[in-house]
Amino acid sequence: MTAACPACGTDSPLRFVTTDRNRRISDAELRYYRCPSCALLFLAPIPEDLGRYYPPSYYEMPSTIEELVRMARVVEY
Repeated sequence: MTAACPACGTDSPLRFVTTDRNRRISDAELRYYRCPSCALLFLAPIPEDLGRYYPPSYYEMPSTIEELVRMARVVEY
């Protein structure tokens, strides 16, 4: 399975398939490809509803070390 690199157009092999392990918004498979020419790692196809994976809280920036520690603890793997 391959996809065209969005940066240089080179035919790129599938690197891995996963689900949304970060936010757990969807069980849909996400396919990532790695370009052998420019080394770009990219998602293809890009989900039509990509915005729902990035709610406003995704861009929250901590203003103190304490906030950074609190945010880091929220992530569960």
